[in-house]
Amino acid sequence: MNERSTEFERHGWTVVTSVISETQIMAAANYCDSVTLSSAGTRALLVLDWCADMAQWIRSNQSIRVLLGESKTAVQCTLFVKDSERNWLVPLHRDYSFPLRGKIDSPNWSTWSVKQSVHFARPPEHVLESLIAVRVHLEDTDTDNGALQVVTGSHRSKEETGERSVQFVPRGGTLVMRPLLLHASSKMKSGRRRVLHFVYGPASLPDGAEWANAV
Repeated sequence: MNERSTEFERHGWTVVTSVISETQIMAAANYCDSVTLSSAGTRALLVLDWCADMAQWIRSNQSIRVLLGESKTAVQCTLFVKDSERNWLVPLHRDYSFPLRGKIDSPNWSTWSVKQSVHFARPPEHVLESLIAVRVHLEDTDTDNGALQVVTGSHRSKEETGERSVQFVPRGGTLVMRPLLLHASSKMKSGRRRVLHFVYGPASLPDGAEWANAV
């Protein structure tokens, strides 16, 4: 395990810069400009060719690949947009719910819901602990446009609060994090913030469950 991997396992997050190209940024930005969002974003991106290609490109990045370990299958991509029309805050939380192909009859999967016509559920703890999120930033992020706040090391804790740090990520860079890390974001003061939130997990799941999409 290299130094970045060791730090990632301890902190639950790390920033990797210069992951996607300007061409890829523009392809994602063109999609953002073309889609009508009824809320803060959309969860249904991984079925799109440009998004699936980006998921594979991210996975091929050497710095990210060593962090992913066995969780190398992209299973979700969500677009989050903050701008003058959609300015929102997110309280401190962990991510527990992920998309599946269909509902299964197993006590190991809980908190079922349907979002954008897709079943979501909370996986068993060992699956949750294996997941890794890679947040691709289409703009430089700072305190003015709602950069993510994290509680370092909280993915290893049951505490529901802690000291937050604000994560500045440059355009084309990524914040790699454990979904069980406590995180939040404030309303933006100015500018715009668009983030593609990829989730990577194991290719196979227990109890006959299947990811809704897997790339």
